[in-house]
Amino acid sequence: MNDKPQSQNTNRGRLAKSLRRGLAMERGDVDGRLDAQGIQPNAASSTDAGASTSPAVATYGGRGNSSAVKPRLTLPLSELVSNPFNPRTFYSPEAIDGLAVKLKRDGQYETIKVTENARFPGKYVIVDGEYRFRAKKSLGEEFIEAEVLPVLSDRDLYLIANRINKDRTAQSVFDDAVGWKKVLDEGVFPDQDSLAASLDISKSLLSKILKLNALPETLLRRMAESHTQIGITNAYNITLMFERRGLETAETYLEQVINGEISSKRLQEINAKADNDSSPRQTRSHYSARVQFSARNGAEIGELKRFRDGRTQLKLEGLTEQQQETLSERLEALVREFVESSVNPGLPSEQSGS
Repeated sequence: MNDKPQSQNTNRGRLAKSLRRGLAMERGDVDGRLDAQGIQPNAASSTDAGASTSPAVATYGGRGNSSAVKPRLTLPLSELVSNPFNPRTFYSPEAIDGLAVKLKRDGQYETIKVTENARFPGKYVIVDGEYRFRAKKSLGEEFIEAEVLPVLSDRDLYLIANRINKDRTAQSVFDDAVGWKKVLDEGVFPDQDSLAASLDISKSLLSKILKLNALPETLLRRMAESHTQIGITNAYNITLMFERRGLETAETYLEQVINGEISSKRLQEINAKADNDSSPRQTRSHYSARVQFSARNGAEIGELKRFRDGRTQLKLEGLTEQQQETLSERLEALVREFVESSVNPGLPSEQSGS
């Protein structure tokens, strides 16, 4: 009769050991995840004997920055702004709705990460957690749990968010196209070489993805939100079709790609045939000189041609209305001055006398 209590004690002892072993393993997993994110937990836990009663503080390991991360806070959504250099542009409405359901049902377990930035005084910039931020807004809630990181440079705002996305659900090439153009236009990276080196990719790949910005946002969004994964090869060929044949043709072939009705190889063949059908001799014989213009990010925006028959032609694309107005005024003044001084046959030259 005494065997049963002894057996129960033995089982309870084994269970306790198993629980202790499981908790130790879980703590090790948590520490490992924190370490992988560059966040070091306190050496002393608040549950340790003699531990300090001050709030737990972690350090953020970005680029040798040892500044303390503030403890978990509850922040009003109205005090948050999206990362101006967020590498993700296209957010799935379905994913936001699904996350909103989970947050409503289970609550928010993981904080978002924010920082302060001189561009937005009195606000916090979201470094990690845009999806959670949008889901909370869709629920009509007013607050969100957050941790405040040390102040980050514009470059780190992009690179850290980019790394976080790559570790989770990476943004698409269409996000990259828009994001890379923005950081180049804003001068966050001085040139394509610097950006490619920071991202550890080839300059040729970067240039090819940047070229997708020639597409209207409607087409970019259509590709980004398509359930059919569209890679850089198909996207690049759709871009070439848009430039050569216009929006309607590009949309037609895009639908075929999405529906699985055409292969990447076939798209390339169609574009190659279009190249062969054009007459190189004609295009070269039309002008005697040609100057191409590119934006700071390397994207071509136009050209200046001089023809043998006396014509001069300037063609620019992608300018805003304000840029067009400014450029037109300067060109008009320059041409008028040139005509008055050089080509107007009704005016005597300076050497002909009065």
